[in-house]
Amino acid sequence: YGGRGGGGGGNRAESQRAATKMVDTVLEPGHQLLLDVGSDFGEHMPAVEEHLEDVRFVSDEGGKEYTAAFTVGKVIAGKTLKEAGLIGIAGVTLTHLDTTDGQTLHAVPSNTVLQNGDVLWYAGDVEGLTFLFATPGLEHFEREQVKKAGNTDLERRLVQVVVAMGSPLIGRSVRESHFRTKYNAAIV
Repeated sequence: YGGRGGGGGGNRAESQRAATKMVDTVLEPGHQLLLDVGSDFGEHMPAVEEHLEDVRFVSDEGGKEYTAAFTVGKVIAGKTLKEAGLIGIAGVTLTHLDTTDGQTLHAVPSNTVLQNGDVLWYAGDVEGLTFLFATPGLEHFEREQVKKAGNTDLERRLVQVVVAMGSPLIGRSVRESHFRTKYNAAIV
């Protein structure tokens, strides 16, 4: 989720990160969304044409920045960020860490020991985030929604869209809008 306007860590996304999951985010006009879609997604689908605008299949050419959250798994729990290789990754920056005991740490030191269930928040480009999606021991925070969309890894693509003015999505949460069912896409 890129927030309003030019992507990259909108205030709304940051203020909701600890309290809610993406499915509870209320959509507003102009919200930029990064979607994980399958091969059957098309910019000319009636629902897409009616409710979304500026549909673009994402490559890393534009240099846009996105945010994504990853849950720490057992494979890297007990390691420091540095030992786990999660600091200094090209194209991404660790913006903060939500700990399992409810704390939010900013400017996270590289010697911070990770716990199973901690949530790491990164901002960066598509290439850097793609690296994190493939990192053993990290699971995308909204992975269940991506899995429910039913796309195999070979079919998956990233698409950037903007919620259109006048869209029936406005004022509804992602869950209430049945986003995954209607568009066969998960917001990442």
